[in-house]
Amino acid sequence: LCSADKQLIFVDLMRDSCKLSGTVKLDISPLCMCTVVLRDDGGSELERMLAFGDDAGQIHLYDLHTIGIAAERNLMAANSRKATEGLVRSWLTHEKNAWLSKIEYVEDLRTMISCGSDGQIVLSDVEKGIVKVDGLKHRGEVHDFVWLPKVQLLASCGVERHINLWQLPIKTPVYQLDAHQASVQQLIYGAGQMFSIDTSKTIVVWDL
Repeated sequence: LCSADKQLIFVDLMRDSCKLSGTVKLDISPLCMCTVVLRDDGGSELERMLAFGDDAGQIHLYDLHTIGIAAERNLMAANSRKATEGLVRSWLTHEKNAWLSKIEYVEDLRTMISCGSDGQIVLSDVEKGIVKVDGLKHRGEVHDFVWLPKVQLLASCGVERHINLWQLPIKTPVYQLDAHQASVQQLIYGAGQMFSIDTSKTIVVWDL
């Protein structure tokens, strides 16, 4: 779990009580996060990391093992050890004052995808820590996105009442889905279907 007060909390879900297993203080304000697993061409795991999106348009990568050990030590020693030693790399992906609303590493593409308050969707190279493609724009803040592996498209939503479908890395939507009468907040994909919900609490099911 992460929060804007720069805290990262680890919870043991294998226990019925969901016991706290570690806590660590970050140097950033994490607004969203995801795991990143890098693999070689044979599928063997090379590196496992945690990625965070902040309130300054940046993505930060931390080594999961290192930051996990620091969190466990903090719990035992009751101190506030920081996780700076676990930092792998950081890079600017959005405008400097942008809040990142979601980040996700898509293993199929070997690409980190992010969206934020600057109205952009950005594709990044995780291993190099650089932006590969930007300029996939909405008319306002982007709330959410989801990769659709069945059709190899990216769906995204924001303050508009429609959903954009992108054929990466083309910077203009190839399709637009219209059914909502309010701003679309979240997208979920599963079993060949996409579910979208808007601010009026309306859920729409899309057969892909």
